Amino acid sequence: MEGEKAEERKLLPPTSSSCEEEEVPNDDLSIEKEGCWSFCLDDLAWAVRETHWMVMEYTTSAEYQKNTSYQEQRIDCYYNPLYHALVIVGAICLVLGAWIHSPFGQGREKVRADESKVEHEARTQWILMTSGPFAIAAFFDAIYLLFYNADVEIAIGLAVDSSYILGNVMFLEAMKRQSKPLTRLAIISNAIFALGLVMLLIGGIIFAANKHESNAWKIFDWFIRAITVVFFLLATLIYAQLWHAYDHVEYPNKSPTSCAISSSDFFMGLLIAGAALFIWFLFVFAVFLDGPKAIWAAVA
Repeated sequence: MEGEKAEERKLLPPTSSSCEEEEVPNDDLSIEKEGCWSFCLDDLAWAVRETHWMVMEYTTSAEYQKNTSYQEQRIDCYYNPLYHALVIVGAICLVLGAWIHSPFGQGREKVRADESKVEHEARTQWILMTSGPFAIAAFFDAIYLLFYNADVEIAIGLAVDSSYILGNVMFLEAMKRQSKPLTRLAIISNAIFALGLVMLLIGGIIFAANKHESNAWKIFDWFIRAITVVFFLLATLIYAQLWHAYDHVEYPNKSPTSCAISSSDFFMGLLIAGAALFIWFLFVFAVFLDGPKAIWAAVA
C-alpha cells in the first residue's frame, strides 16, 4: 500500500508556489532502456508527461492540479481533442529539442541536481520546446540548399535557426553555472529576438496592406505569424523570472586580485551576444533584400 502511494506521488505535477522549496518532476520513467528504440520511447514518454504538465499549468487551476493525479488528469482530458493536439505537437517539439541538446549534456538532464521549478520550466517548456521546431526548420533548410536550390531566403533561415539553437545551448549552460551576467545576457538576447519579430510583424502587415494583399490565405498566414510572435514574447516573460535567480550565488572568480569574469564565461558571453546580433543582422539584410516577407519566408 505504501509503495502504491509513493508511486502515485511521483506522478503528481508540481504544485508548490515556492521555486526554492518545490521539487521538479522526476525524469525517471518505468521503460527500460534496451537499445535505441526503447531509448526513444523512454524520451517520448518523458516528453508527453512534461507537455501534459505544461498544458495543465496554463489551462487549469492550481487547486485542480494539486488535488488530482497525473492519471486522473489524463482521464479527464481523454475526450478533449485540443488537449491531445497540444500534447502531441508539444511532445514532438520537446523530444526533438532534447535530442538536439543531448550532445551538450542538456537533454533530459537537469541543469543541476538542485534545479528549481522556474529553471525546470524555462528548460523544458521553453528552451527545449523552441529548439525542436528550429532544428526541424534547419534540417529542411539544409536539405533544400544541398539538393535543390541555393536560395538566399533559405540560407538566411538556416542561419537564423542555427543561431537561435546556439543561443539556447549557451542559455542552458549559463543556468547550469548559475551565472548571473550570462543568464541576464541570454534573457536580453531573447527579448531582442522577440522585439525583432514584433517589428517585422508590424512592418510586414503594413507592407502587405500597402500592396492590398488581404485574401483569406494571407490573413491566416499573418495570424500564424502573430501567434509565433506572442509565443516568443511569452517565452521572454518566463525567462525574465530568472533575472534575480542567481543573486545569492557568489561568483567564483570575484576577488580583489582577480578578474570579475572568467575567460570561459567571457567567451560564452560573446557567443550569446554574437548570436543575437547576427540574427538582427540577418533580419535587416532580409528586409532590404525583399521586404519583411523575406524574413518570414526564412523563419516561418
